[in-house]
Amino acid sequence: MNKFNVPVPERFQPCLDRIVSAMSQNFSDRYGFKPTEPEITIREDAPDDLRFAVAQIAVNTGIGPSRIRDVVCTVLFVAPDRNNWSEYPNIWDEVRRLLEDCEWFKVYDIAERLHRSLHYQQADQFRDELNRFFREKGIGWELKDHEGIVFEAAPPLAQRQSTPSRP
Repeated sequence: MNKFNVPVPERFQPCLDRIVSAMSQNFSDRYGFKPTEPEITIREDAPDDLRFAVAQIAVNTGIGPSRIRDVVCTVLFVAPDRNNWSEYPNIWDEVRRLLEDCEWFKVYDIAERLHRSLHYQQADQFRDELNRFFREKGIGWELKDHEGIVFEAAPPLAQRQSTPSRP
């Protein structure tokens, strides 16, 4: 049996594993397409997209809204809304509202705390997705495993230029 509880002859299992692995990746990841990274323009801000992404990336790694809310409320020193008991939409909406309303730097504190609350592969996935988000949106920070969110220097000018300069 495999993880789908379907009997598969042992000789076909490696093929099935490759297919499942390939289909769990995004099209752009499978074929190596990456957007051009914009210049870093955001340092001391947490745009709405980032506030949403922190919560959504946590969900993508397998954390439910209640656990995200525990982290958010701990960082912000606010009590969870006792009237919210269903994961979706109540607790999820509460998490989104708390992230939307907090100071910009608290969003980064929450991201770090979420990352520290994860184990191994989940933590790696969270870090990789958040760093990809930072790069794609021109946010000048990077999440590192043992340091937290650190200042990301702009890439050298040579890497930003798409065509060589003329003398």
